[in-house]
Amino acid sequence: MATNQQAKLLGLTGWVRNLDDGRVEVLASGETQLLEQLKQWLNHGPTMAKVIKLECIELDFQEYSDFSVR
Repeated sequence: MATNQQAKLLGLTGWVRNLDDGRVEVLASGETQLLEQLKQWLNHGPTMAKVIKLECIELDFQEYSDFSVR
């Protein structure tokens, strides 16, 4: 999955999963600047993706050992 690869490239931790309605849900932890880079990437998505809307919600820090696909 492209989001998984992008998050790992940026050194972020957390997870990504596809929802039944076609949306993608991402929870990412890391440095603010790197999270912003992921947010910019998500706004366009990988080739062939159709991003209609990006919604970001800031949560309290959650620690993960890596980035995974759920």
